[in-house]
Amino acid sequence: MGGTVDILMATYNGEERLPRQLATLAAQTWTDWRLIVRDDGSTDGTLAVIEAFGAAHPGKVRIVRDERGNLRTQQNFSALMLESDAPYCNFCDQDDEWDEDKLAVAMEAMQEIEAEHGPARPAMVSTDRRMVDEAGRLIAESFWRHQGVHPDETGPGLFGHLLYFSTAGSSTLINGALRDKARPVPREAMQYDNWVELVAAQFAVRRYLDVRKLTYIRHSANVSGGGRAYPVGSYARRAISLLRNLGKQRRVYGRVIGQARAFLERYGAEMPAEDRARLEAFAAIGGAFLPLRILRGARSGALPRRLERRIAFLLLS
Repeated sequence: MGGTVDILMATYNGEERLPRQLATLAAQTWTDWRLIVRDDGSTDGTLAVIEAFGAAHPGKVRIVRDERGNLRTQQNFSALMLESDAPYCNFCDQDDEWDEDKLAVAMEAMQEIEAEHGPARPAMVSTDRRMVDEAGRLIAESFWRHQGVHPDETGPGLFGHLLYFSTAGSSTLINGALRDKARPVPREAMQYDNWVELVAAQFAVRRYLDVRKLTYIRHSANVSGGGRAYPVGSYARRAISLLRNLGKQRRVYGRVIGQARAFLERYGAEMPAEDRARLEAFAAIGGAFLPLRILRGARSGALPRRLERRIAFLLLS
């Protein structure tokens, strides 16, 4: 069985690392793919790199040229989703490096899902990824475990994903039914891949493959916890981190609730009554008096797992 995969790549000033990523796309053992690129106003040679790659691979590359200007990551990928019409699509960062069998492994799982449920049912396949620094030194063999967001631990369905996101767009293959269900990504979304994961959690058949099929290059310096009076991951470290970043956490929690409200507005009528009531309670936490926040948080069943984060969420939302 076959099926074209649209590889959706949002670019911005990626001239330096882009050639290596494109080389890994060209090396895919699943050869039925098409690269759709939208550049977000690069001032370097990014577009020239893409054009040269397209010339070397006739019929495999389409550059979206429009007058919408700089959309930033979220809306750039949303625009790419609107351009896609293949049976499948996979999001793609400009500076990762894919294993040669990345698409083949994901497509095998996707075809198993569609053989059982049919192509009209939204479906998603996501893999783990390894992390390296700019020099290529390994930071973590598993992004899921390094970040503490393994999909087996986030909980089932939508309410396990309102606060915990395990799916990175670059590691995610979706079918056309899920793409069409999720697009366009609303501006209230935390990020495009967070939104797709929420839609998948509520409506799609999902399969998480505990294999690493791409290398994620982290550009910022790797900050060590060495020399601290508390070990990495300890209760004290987490609590102190929250206290140091109260303003940031307030903004993050506000966006989490804003995304939930956007989801409710778009999909509430399609949700089972119990799920809709729980999401309404979660979406109404923000700005309420503290006792109401506590009651609504308990009603939603979607509060943070860790005590200090649960308290912070209820206080700062």
